[in-house]
Amino acid sequence: MWRFSEMSLSRIVSEAERAREEVAGLCSRLVQFNSAHPEGRTDECVSFIKEYLDGHGIENEVHGRNPLKPNIVAKIPGESERRVLWVGHLDVVPEGKPEFWTYPPYSGKITDDGLIYGRGTSDMKGACAAAMVSARILSELGELPNSVEFWFTADEEIGGGDGARWLAETGRFKGDVCVIGDGNGGGLELPSIDLGCKGGAGTRLVARGKTAHGSTPFLGDNAIEKLIKAIPWVKKIGDFRLELPPELEEPIRSSIEFMEKTLTLTEEQRKALERVFHYPTVTCNIISGGVKRNMVPDYAEAEFD
Repeated sequence: MWRFSEMSLSRIVSEAERAREEVAGLCSRLVQFNSAHPEGRTDECVSFIKEYLDGHGIENEVHGRNPLKPNIVAKIPGESERRVLWVGHLDVVPEGKPEFWTYPPYSGKITDDGLIYGRGTSDMKGACAAAMVSARILSELGELPNSVEFWFTADEEIGGGDGARWLAETGRFKGDVCVIGDGNGGGLELPSIDLGCKGGAGTRLVARGKTAHGSTPFLGDNAIEKLIKAIPWVKKIGDFRLELPPELEEPIRSSIEFMEKTLTLTEEQRKALERVFHYPTVTCNIISGGVKRNMVPDYAEAEFD
């Protein structure tokens, strides 16, 4: 599908190498726009990206049904009607407790040793910054064999309701090949291309009890203690081995070998890596319950991924 000349490929690589500082600067600026959920606003990021694209004469369009969560696409025309889509997202997960950060979570701090600190640097404003520069390089190259579109979307972290899912359902995604730019490599030092991934299932476990004063707990029914007893049973889902098609066994074996060579792992982590391709992962990531220290809680819940 792609037929670049050696000269064109050499130029692209050369331009990309020269653009390292530009990518870092764009990433830093994107991080400074707070697009964390629950609000998940992408309007400031989109305005910034549009200004960059306009400044380099790159065709672009803004799509959205929620003015606070717009999406933007950069369009690079090619010689044929065939089209490659690159899809990324601008929203990020919450920052947690700012006092635990080395630098403020929305500072976009670039340190002397070249590290960028901030919520979303790896997931995935760094990749979005690289895509912005890629759009510029391809636009300046001209005469692409196929058209390329770079989509910067909203709401990926919560299912794509105002982002990729909405764009797909309304027919705005139109392409022959799609590259999902998400993912930080899981600590990999070498780039990798994933051809597939496991799905996810969010699960909430709820425990109900009866409230009472903390001095007389025997008159109540502690929902938190019930929840604690139930959590290990949910974790047992991770012991069910997945039945995979035979044709996936070789790619999975190669993936494990690649990751073992690339990552620095403890023996325990190495065993976990070998399991992760054949068993579900089950993690309890949120626990909430109780309203006061001296009250027996009548409600508690845990959320699993």
